[in-house]
Amino acid sequence: AAERASLCADFPAGASQVLSCLLRHRTHRDTSPRCAARLLEHQQRRMADFRLDPTLTAACADDIVALCPDAPLGKGAVIACLIRKEAEVAAKPCAHEVHQLAAAATSDVRLNAPLYEACAPHVLPGGECGSVPPGQGRVLECLKSQARLPNGTAVLGAGCAAEVASLA
Repeated sequence: AAERASLCADFPAGASQVLSCLLRHRTHRDTSPRCAARLLEHQQRRMADFRLDPTLTAACADDIVALCPDAPLGKGAVIACLIRKEAEVAAKPCAHEVHQLAAAATSDVRLNAPLYEACAPHVLPGGECGSVPPGQGRVLECLKSQARLPNGTAVLGAGCAAEVASLA
């Protein structure tokens, strides 16, 4: 409640814009750790299943059918497809939404379901990038550095390496 009052006061309580505003401010210094954690969980669910994001669903319905007809539902496959095909998105509102999703997915790997699942052994505690704080693209940069070690050693599993390469 305090975050809504201080960061998103321009939107009336109960308006869908409040959630969008709070999600934009998830990492703001005035967002409590408890609120940030709940917002992260919500954002992870939305990034894993586009149907939970009504704005994206409305803006991208035609592009999803045209560009990602075979993408399985859930686990972020449709959103990953839209991000990969961002340049081909026809609808301007969809292009805007996809651009925001791409920025979120590269900034925080926890919001990129396919990458996070494929790279879990490397990003969780004990993994090569497990001690890197999430956000600001730091974990993705760590994964990229592990994907191309100077001595040619393959540290990342094939699935993780493919997901990292798809974002390069």
